[in-house]
Amino acid sequence: MNPTATLLVRTLLDGGEVAEAAAALVRELGVDRAQALRDVEALVGHLREAGPAS
Repeated sequence: MNPTATLLVRTLLDGGEVAEAAAALVRELGVDRAQALRDVEALVGHLREAGPAS
């Protein structure tokens, strides 16, 4: 996992919502807020599709 994904997953696992994970991207990496929200929603969708690790 790259550092950006690690930041997002850590935020979400710590109980953060999608908006909070997006805010972390904006704060830490200077990403545009709308792009950050799309990126977090895409990551969450991929994680849901993948399902639990076996």
